[in-house]
Amino acid sequence: MELRDHLAEERTLLAWIRTGLALMGFGFAVARFGAVDHPESFSMWVGTALIAAGVAVSLVSTRQYGADVSRPVAVLALFLALVGIAMAIYLPLA
Repeated sequence: MELRDHLAEERTLLAWIRTGLALMGFGFAVARFGAVDHPESFSMWVGTALIAAGVAVSLVSTRQYGADVSRPVAVLALFLALVGIAMAIYLPLA
């Protein structure tokens, strides 16, 4: 694999990780602070769904990238997915 290809794959993975983080952050904000016109339970479920989407994006992008290409970046993506899962579990309990 050429260096240019490797760097392009890593940039793509990092862009997907950034997207997953944005989804998880937005989902946390929606679940925690709610929407103006909707009941609190609806906002909590929408926020949890957004967090789950962010976790899925992180996991799928890590799988697509391939764990054997660059382990530190893949470990970071898996750690962020675990943080998202913890947030999704915490929100209904709070």
